[in-house]
Amino acid sequence: MFSKFLSATAIMFVLLASIPASAIEVSALVGLASDSAASLEDLAPGAQSRSSDSDFLQELEFGISGMPTNELTLSYDFSAENYSDYSENSSLTHGVSGRWNRDIGDWSYGVSVDYLDMSLDGNNYLDMIMFTPSISVFSGNDFLMASALFQDKSFDEYSEFDAELAQYSFLAIRFFNGFKSNINVNFSIAEEDAQSNTYDYDEDKITFGVSHKFAIGSRRYRGRFDYEFRSRDYTKVTDSAVRSKEDRDRFRFRLSTDMSENTEIEFEIDHKDRDANIVASTYDSQFLAMRFKYRR
Repeated sequence: MFSKFLSATAIMFVLLASIPASAIEVSALVGLASDSAASLEDLAPGAQSRSSDSDFLQELEFGISGMPTNELTLSYDFSAENYSDYSENSSLTHGVSGRWNRDIGDWSYGVSVDYLDMSLDGNNYLDMIMFTPSISVFSGNDFLMASALFQDKSFDEYSEFDAELAQYSFLAIRFFNGFKSNINVNFSIAEEDAQSNTYDYDEDKITFGVSHKFAIGSRRYRGRFDYEFRSRDYTKVTDSAVRSKEDRDRFRFRLSTDMSENTEIEFEIDHKDRDANIVASTYDSQFLAMRFKYRR
């Protein structure tokens, strides 16, 4: 599957090479983090939780994007997470995407196609194709968007996890404080159909967020807080020893400030509280990170 990604990446870079350098946007990130539950729970639904084990990791990201036309954006993104002790969690991810968007008055219509290739501990793990149409409107201080996500996941060794997902979302944002701050709510429903009935699920998710810019002395900061509630029902599970329901509360806080015109530093606290019908999938986790970002 990596050969398919290489072909898609080669085509993407040929198209990006035709764009003037001044119209190319480049971003990079270097980070240090601590994960209190160094587990594959989210990546491999059948993995057992290791909630008592924590680990340190290093993060690295790079992205390049450009617009060959006024309505088309092409991009390539690379990310890596390197765990210090649990190398089986270390990942490399390459992604290419294209997004077409057209504005008509206050309305905007768009569709994006994304292709992602991921490896774990140096071994091919997953490739994913995503198709996302959307429609949005910006009027006054309010932004509204309805979107759909159609996703196909293919695992290299764990074919029972291969799945197709359909998700439908609605986002509402209210800006205030001269557009320096906003409050937002995002609601989505999803259904995932996996090769194995054990991993089929229905999902409801709602997120409330607030973002605010403020100054302390001469330095300006950006703060963002989000609360997310996610509920999953594994509707085809009949064995009481297998996960059939999981609720998750997530609290996430990020604080950033510019270090120069093109660089910033960000701090993040991410707490997740999972409650499932089996002990192995019931645990809390904390993710703490400090990141240095560059954008041109």
